[in-house]
Amino acid sequence: MIRVLIVDDELLLRKGIQALIDGESDMQVVGMLANGEEVLKELDAIKPDIILMDIHMPRLDGIKTTVKLKQMNSNVKVIFLTANISEEEVIRGISAGGDGFLVKEIYPDDLFRSIRDIHRGQHVLSYDVAKILVKSIRKLSLNKCQLLAKRLENHGLSFTKRELEVACHLVEGLDNRQIAQKLYLGEGTVKNYISEIYQKLNVRYRDEAIQFIERLLR
Repeated sequence: MIRVLIVDDELLLRKGIQALIDGESDMQVVGMLANGEEVLKELDAIKPDIILMDIHMPRLDGIKTTVKLKQMNSNVKVIFLTANISEEEVIRGISAGGDGFLVKEIYPDDLFRSIRDIHRGQHVLSYDVAKILVKSIRKLSLNKCQLLAKRLENHGLSFTKRELEVACHLVEGLDNRQIAQKLYLGEGTVKNYISEIYQKLNVRYRDEAIQFIERLLR
């Protein structure tokens, strides 16, 4: 039997999750608490296998609570629950020892599956959280021009190194004179590179080219 502790400052949400989980034959709710301070006081007495923890709580938020409780018992698994998640919180939560991130709009069957997977030692991320994490990793591993080159390649487009540099400066909002100064080129040369970019992207205007490149970089 998987012992689940629910930690959220909203009573109605705690009760709703409890009703769902207690309907499953292989898991049960062994406690419901309203904030992180209560978790640290009651952890040894409740002895949960998994904690469903709201990130945004008063007094002691879910991430800070997780840091402390993992020091007390590293075997306890923590699934963060949140309505809104930021890149900073994803990174902080993983660094704190979180085993999963789920949005509160999750379907019951997906919640049950996540609890079972994490109990078996896996890590679980909802789609929204995984998307944020992927973007973060890409930003760490590739600069904008490198990322643009990869995205262009995926669309069957090949830019020279200079064309990539000019394209990256285009989306930064630089005019031809500013691009020329950045790259130590003549304005006429920059204009020729921009014409080549238009041709490869099959566009006619600067705004169209910028919008196309911005879509690739999202």
